[in-house]
Amino acid sequence: MGRTISTPPPELSPLEEKKLARELAVASITVTTTSGKTFDGDEKSQERMARAITVGTLTGQVETVWVLADNTPAIVTIAEMAEALALSMQRMGELWLMPYEDEP
Repeated sequence: MGRTISTPPPELSPLEEKKLARELAVASITVTTTSGKTFDGDEKSQERMARAITVGTLTGQVETVWVLADNTPAIVTIAEMAEALALSMQRMGELWLMPYEDEP
């Protein structure tokens, strides 16, 4: 029987550690709209919201079914989704500079 040799993961620089923390924080963004609905706001969710908003706007659709952050389907308006997208992008913008805080 062969023995598996594993190498330890490379050490991360302090900046790389901060970028990893940022990546995890961005991946867990949730936002709550003024209507009280809570949306996932990670980057993939932002892309999906942007597409849904674009298609809704182009077709005149005013609402759609969306799975909220708690995994429940809900009918949401395009306006609610636009608010969720804006809030998500604002939160991501706040997090984006996180690795560079406290840098000289």
